[in-house]
Amino acid sequence: MNKLWQIDIDILEQYYKIKTEVEKDYGRKLNKEECDFLFNTIMEKLDVKSLGNTEMSQEEIIKDALDKGYESVLHIDKNSQYSLIKKVKE
Repeated sequence: MNKLWQIDIDILEQYYKIKTEVEKDYGRKLNKEECDFLFNTIMEKLDVKSLGNTEMSQEEIIKDALDKGYESVLHIDKNSQYSLIKKVKE
């Protein structure tokens, strides 16, 4: 089950700042479960609610968003690598 979130860049920056500090303190990278826990804790503290749950994969979620009219989707993977996925113009 995947949660859907709509967050702004300030929240994203805050998450990565805290994640970087925690990884420095631990002396290692956080695993997926730890990253998920950290993200959910930050969202709870900021009182940000998820948009809901879905059974769709990341690829299906991105395709669905582009099909619904979004021009692009910022995709960030568990290794903090990001890409901007744009709608293919026909």
